[in-house]
Amino acid sequence: MFFHVTPEGIERANKIKQALGTALPAGFDKAAKEMTPQEARDALVYLNVNWELHMKELSISDDMKVISPKAEASTRVTLEPNIISGISFLLDSGKDFPLKPVTLAFGVALWRLASELKKDWGVTTIYSGGIGIGRSCSYGPTKSTPEPGWATKVTSSPTASKTWSIPPGTRMPETFSDGSTSLLNASAGT
Repeated sequence: MFFHVTPEGIERANKIKQALGTALPAGFDKAAKEMTPQEARDALVYLNVNWELHMKELSISDDMKVISPKAEASTRVTLEPNIISGISFLLDSGKDFPLKPVTLAFGVALWRLASELKKDWGVTTIYSGGIGIGRSCSYGPTKSTPEPGWATKVTSSPTASKTWSIPPGTRMPETFSDGSTSLLNASAGT
C-alpha cells in the first residue's frame, strides 16, 4: 500500500507533533481511573501524535487545538486500526475488529496494557473475546452480573481452549475457581 503525501501534509504533521507530541501531558502518570476527561483525552492525543495508536475521531485545527474528541466523561472513541503500541488486538478467531466504543481513560489503559506486555513479555498480538465498555453478561462460577464498565476477555492464543474471563473490578492477581489467573486489572483503575 502506498500513500501520496504532499510537502504540506508533512509540514502540518510536523507542526502537530511539535505542538502536541513533545511533552507528556498533565496527569499522564496517573491511574487511568484517576484521570480527568481532559487528562485522558490529552494522553490519547499525545499517544496518537506519537504513533502509539490511532484515534479515528481525532481532529486538530490549523492553530493546533484539538477539535475532537471532546474532553468529556461521556466521550467514546474508536481506536482503529486495532494496533496499539505495535500490538495487534484480534478476536479469538484471529479476525480484526475495531476497538470501540472505548472511553478516553480506557484507551489509555489499553495502551498501558499493550506497551507493558510488549516490553515485559515480547507480546505481539493480544487475542480477545472482545473489548468494550461492558454490558450485562454472566461470567465465572457464580454467574453474577457485572456493573456496566470496562470489560475484556483475554485468551492465551487464537486456538486456545483455555480462556480467562476478566470481570470488571478484578484486581491482579486474581485466581478463579478453575485455577486460571487474570492477566490484568480489568477495572477502571488500570
